[in-house]
Amino acid sequence: MTRIILHGYSMYGTIEPWIETMVQAILAKDDSNVIVVDWLKGAMATYSQAVGNTRLVGAEVANLIKWLMDKTGNPLDSFHIIGFSLGAQVAGYAGDRLGGRIARISAVDPANPGFKDTDPRVHLDPSDAKFVDAIHTDGNTLLGVGLGMKDAIGHVDFYPNGGNDQPGCDMANINNILSELSVSFSCDHFRAADLYIASINATNGPMQGYRCDNYDRFRQGTCMSCRGNRCRKMGWDAERVPRQERVKFYLQTTAEDPFKVNHYQVKMHFRNVSRAKEVDAKLYLQLRGPEGETEEVALKE
Repeated sequence: MTRIILHGYSMYGTIEPWIETMVQAILAKDDSNVIVVDWLKGAMATYSQAVGNTRLVGAEVANLIKWLMDKTGNPLDSFHIIGFSLGAQVAGYAGDRLGGRIARISAVDPANPGFKDTDPRVHLDPSDAKFVDAIHTDGNTLLGVGLGMKDAIGHVDFYPNGGNDQPGCDMANINNILSELSVSFSCDHFRAADLYIASINATNGPMQGYRCDNYDRFRQGTCMSCRGNRCRKMGWDAERVPRQERVKFYLQTTAEDPFKVNHYQVKMHFRNVSRAKEVDAKLYLQLRGPEGETEEVALKE
């Protein structure tokens, strides 16, 4: 398998720390060829121009893949593109030019500005590869906008922590709101890359998403079954749901690597429901085991 990594807006492809970390993780995990595409000049333009440049860069990536096929004899289904932010949209253009026949495109918080509410031919969609998986981490912020797309655009779409407001990325100092907003924007957005890398390096099982209509229902514990293709691994080991696309999966993560959270469902049954409603109290849960204990969590309605 040949893996092609595409960076996003205003980035240096050859020296971005997360790219080097991802490359090393892939090489340690898998017998792959890894290519990093550095489209520095196109990505360093104004944002609107960089959006326009994604189409051209996508065409060049498609030409690169055709050249590699010609030189090596490897088929289209031996190529996997991993694109972050604008790089995910570049991957969509490349996949479209190749007839949607490459093996996989992994969209790491695909860019939203310039692509929201556009025709599917303009942004990444499930037709651009045999398998398109996406991780959404910055779909919304305090101001109601985000750097990443909220809409489902793959065969499977993962929404850790609801797809926005990632743990550890909150604004800590309201007196310096502009600076904090900048940090919050980038932290939420880049968390998708951190999560994808963590999925490659995972040694204690994958981060698993649960199929659900929305994050509120997931938080209420109504979507915790894995029967009937209702669970999928996020990131490196993601898989399609047969004959379906734009399937949404939700999960929670921690604020630090390896980010994995084990999800538990606790059910409480009251003998007298009417009497229970009269009680004004808060319930807290703490799990204890041979290797330690969890923090105390307030149970919500």
